[in-house]
Amino acid sequence: MIPIYFKDNDPSCQDLSRVSQIFITDKARRSPNKEDLGDITRNHDSINCGSSRPWVAILVDLGLEESTVEFTFPERWSGRSTTEGANDGPCLRIYASAINNNTFPFLSRSEQLPSTLRNIIAYEETPPNGRQLTKTVQEQVEYGSTSMGRHMRWEAWGETQSSKARGKKRRASG
Repeated sequence: MIPIYFKDNDPSCQDLSRVSQIFITDKARRSPNKEDLGDITRNHDSINCGSSRPWVAILVDLGLEESTVEFTFPERWSGRSTTEGANDGPCLRIYASAINNNTFPFLSRSEQLPSTLRNIIAYEETPPNGRQLTKTVQEQVEYGSTSMGRHMRWEAWGETQSSKARGKKRRASG
């Protein structure tokens, strides 16, 4: 969340009425889910913003190949309360997908930056040994909790990588 403060010279104006927000979330997935943009709200108790000022919600699908940029903003807004009972105000909703010069024109200033960013996202999706990194870390935390092999090897991920490398060397020399 990025707060926005609208300056108002009227001293009787309450601070909350001058506040709005920009909410940004990113996803690194292989299929689009634009509907998640509708789930971004400022009605959560941790935010506690009852402002009627316009606000912005941005969802970026970084793991997709196809570039898309779409936005919606209500032409008319009723000002009615939402189902949670809070006034959510008018919202500019922006959906963008892919890391490339079409989606983010400023990336054209660097030849390597778009591909570097895509490689970071790709590494998170599929670690070198094909296992999810979070699963590997979870099993390391559960070290010794059972007698199963995956709970008895602390550095299972590192061992898998080094055994693959040894196998390649043997095949190359054999």
